Amino acid sequence: MSNDNKVEDDAPLAGEAMEHDDRRDKQRRSVLWPAILHIGDHHFNCQIRNFSMSGLKLKLSLPLKEGTVIKLEIPKRKVTLRAEISWQSDELIGIRFMEKAEVLQDSFGDRAAVMGIEVKDIINALGKASL
Repeated sequence: MSNDNKVEDDAPLAGEAMEHDDRRDKQRRSVLWPAILHIGDHHFNCQIRNFSMSGLKLKLSLPLKEGTVIKLEIPKRKVTLRAEISWQSDELIGIRFMEKAEVLQDSFGDRAAVMGIEVKDIINALGKASL
C-alpha cells in the first residue's frame, strides 16, 4: 500500500485562502494538525492550517464572534493553549494566543529553527502577549 497521496502534516497548502495573510507580521508555518477547540463545556474538532509564534489559522465550520476566548487543544504537540478569536472568514478562523511567552516557546520552540526564528525573536514577538 503506497503513501504517495498522503499529505505531510507540515506540507504547504495549495489554494489556501490568503485574505488575512497581509495582516500578519510574524513568519508562519503551514501545517495540517488536528485540534480540538473548547468553548465552555463544548468542544469542536478542527484543523490547524498554519501557525506563528503569535497565533494560528484553523478550519472550523462554526461561526464564532471576534474576541471569544477559547482553549485550543493540539494533541500532536501535547498542549492546550488559551487563545481568542481574532477574525473569521467562512470556515477559516484566526486565533491569537493569550499564553505567556515561555509557554509558547515550550510548545513551539522546536519549530522556530524551521521558520528561521531565534528564541530571542520568539520572546520579542510575544512581548504583546500576557507576560
